[in-house]
Amino acid sequence: LHFSCRELQSSPFSPPSPLPIVLSNTAHESKTHLEDFWRSPSNPMPATDKESADTLLDALLKQLVGPTEGEGMVAKMYGIYGTDNWRELWNLLTSDMRFTCPLNDVGELMSAAENRVVYRIYFEDSPYHDYFHHSDDILAVFGYSYSENSEKVNDFRENLAKMIRNVAHKRDAVDGLGAFPDESLIFKEQNSVWFDIINESPQSEVCQELATLDLIKYGSQNK
Repeated sequence: LHFSCRELQSSPFSPPSPLPIVLSNTAHESKTHLEDFWRSPSNPMPATDKESADTLLDALLKQLVGPTEGEGMVAKMYGIYGTDNWRELWNLLTSDMRFTCPLNDVGELMSAAENRVVYRIYFEDSPYHDYFHHSDDILAVFGYSYSENSEKVNDFRENLAKMIRNVAHKRDAVDGLGAFPDESLIFKEQNSVWFDIINESPQSEVCQELATLDLIKYGSQNK
């Protein structure tokens, strides 16, 4: 089942005044359920090493883009992401295919609609683990986390909660942040500062590569 966010149609409803909207996702959305992506109908056991993972990825990519177009695509993916770690590749690739890139598309469409101001956030570094997986962001908004409290965790939660309050009450996310798609906010740990503003969409170059390969029409859908 595939569905491109580019197929979305405009709603007849238009807010009477500018409505701020926050669209966010994490760099490792699929980490929590990554084993689901390591399986296939013909191979129900998850991949356990690079050889078996690459074989499975080769089969899945050829299924998505065709056997001829998919030839050599596994190596191409390792090159796009600049890694030789198969777990990292699966994690980032599935997160970008199913979350990051489709959400960028949604954000661009929504930002073009009347009286909608979109703020795009991408969570790259996590104060909890060595990856930032699905729901880490929303839990922090409500003061929860998967790990014990620490100065780093508390600092992150306070920064994120403050940003959401600003959107709700001041119609602004972070001082100096412009609306999407001109700018995005990247949450990462950098010299004790938890965010960085960039003048493009998250994973922009990767998403362009995946779009060229027609691989961003598999956005995750809640059912």
